[in-house]
Amino acid sequence: MPKISIVVPVFNSEHYLKRCVDSILNQSLTDIEIILVNDASTDRSIDILKDYERRYPDNVIVIDSEINLKQGGARNLGMKVATGEYIGFVDSDDWIASDMYEQLYLTAKQNNADIVSCNCYRAISENKYFPFLWRDLSSITGKLDYRKKETILIEGASAAICSKIYKKSLIIDNKLWFPEHLFYEDNLWVPMVFLYAKNYYHLNEAYYYYFFNSNSTVVSTESMHHFDRLTIEEMKLEEFRSRDLYDQFRDAIEFSFINLYYVNSLHLVFTRFKKPPFIKAFEIRKYMKDHYPQYRTNKYFDKISDTGRILTGLNDISPYRAYEWYKNLLNTNGN
Repeated sequence: MPKISIVVPVFNSEHYLKRCVDSILNQSLTDIEIILVNDASTDRSIDILKDYERRYPDNVIVIDSEINLKQGGARNLGMKVATGEYIGFVDSDDWIASDMYEQLYLTAKQNNADIVSCNCYRAISENKYFPFLWRDLSSITGKLDYRKKETILIEGASAAICSKIYKKSLIIDNKLWFPEHLFYEDNLWVPMVFLYAKNYYHLNEAYYYYFFNSNSTVVSTESMHHFDRLTIEEMKLEEFRSRDLYDQFRDAIEFSFINLYYVNSLHLVFTRFKKPPFIKAFEIRKYMKDHYPQYRTNKYFDKISDTGRILTGLNDISPYRAYEWYKNLLNTNGN
């Protein structure tokens, strides 16, 4: 059994694949399995992947999906064939330090951890990068009791899927699969995994190089895919309910929903489009009125930023009024 199975979802990444895969092949931890999942690419990605499989038959497995499942679906394909004790993920335009998986694995074994994470670099190029921390997770290191799991939901466990390793049994035994055909799949998967985990450890060292690709679909503007996050948040609520987690963490779950479904999505409506799709602002408002009419009384609502509280309050009255206020605020602040 390999110590770690590393799953790489690939979609039209021919320009970055060599850098990514070579960094995994060059790991100081050699007992690894590399699963490269071609997600119906239309460029030369599959040819490059098959060449790696041909040259490294003992380490590399290629899965070629004819259907584009998005990153979540591609990761699911990889997890289903993974044989490692732990599973890690690397995005195909990123790369990793040569000792990343050795450090994560040794830490996992020493601390009997279900999940181990590390810090990242935000990379502009191979020679230009800077330390980047999604969340300070030091307060939840160790045994994950109720308080820590509630903190994860409230403050976010960092949706940086790729800067971690996860015990395979944690994923498989609890049927923790990614949503497919949708973006923002990490917003559902990461908190769910943490709620099932028993022990967690964080290394305060940066080993993962997160490449800021301005051509990436995730960071592009003028795309309605941004609103996959609405679907993901609704799916998350259903997952919490079906797994009997909702009532255990009701206040924290509802707070997270308010923040991600309402506040963050309004920000996208009003900033990612030259002409804001107000139909989405109205849709979001209606959902909140229908399902969470008293959302402002949530136990943790004061943790929402001042801007978020004002923005949602104005949107409750009029999305047009909310937009004008937010636009003026951003212009005043130079954003």
